[in-house]
Amino acid sequence: MKITLKSESIAKVNKLLSLCPDTFSYVPLKLYVDDANNSYVSIETVDINGDIVFSGRVLVEQLELQPGTGMVVRLPLNKTIISTIFGSNFDLIEISKNKINAKSKNKNISIAMYQMSEDDILEFPYTNIELFNLAVEENRLENINFVNFDIDSNEIKDFLDCVSVLSSPESIDIISENSRLKVTCSDYSGNELEYTFDKPSNCDFIAKYDMNLIKVLNKIYRFKEYTINMLISNLLAAFTLKDEDSTITIAVTAQRS
Repeated sequence: MKITLKSESIAKVNKLLSLCPDTFSYVPLKLYVDDANNSYVSIETVDINGDIVFSGRVLVEQLELQPGTGMVVRLPLNKTIISTIFGSNFDLIEISKNKINAKSKNKNISIAMYQMSEDDILEFPYTNIELFNLAVEENRLENINFVNFDIDSNEIKDFLDCVSVLSSPESIDIISENSRLKVTCSDYSGNELEYTFDKPSNCDFIAKYDMNLIKVLNKIYRFKEYTINMLISNLLAAFTLKDEDSTITIAVTAQRS
């Protein structure tokens, strides 16, 4: 089977790939047509330690597939794939189980791919609320409090600028109490940060995260064209990015006490 992506779809998939956290060396790339005959490209994966979940899909131009069918390939995430293949000006990209061919008038690149393992093919919901509910259900938990709110890239950058004064902090503490969401962290040099998000918080919890949370926020804030919804709990933090054609969620699990 060979599936062709044209230039508009290539650009959409490039944005999806660019949002994948650096912890992934490859991803299962799904190309499929749903039962309503809508064509999508999606990625649903979790890193080897279970610390980061990525689940996103983008609506693309009609794929030459029957409704309810698709293909999954093992796509390496490196500069060649993201920048050269999907980030360049190719007229079309042909994707099969073991090869990618990128073509335009003056260039033709063929990249071999490794075999896809069935264990790597996962199914996750695409929004932070649904992903949170799935995690609660899978862990057989009850009464897990969370807050969620819309946040823009400027607010994220303001927080990240404050974190940047610290020298390699190991963890980030998040406290939700008295209708406030407060973040604290420090480093070995004695530098300290306390940051309060100006957002409503109607429940109480305490959570601790490692620096994966900051890495994900650094990735997200550069994509200003999306709306961003932020969910925080003592189970996970999850960020859903949306535009007209895409729904993408990146989640970071909280540290175990």
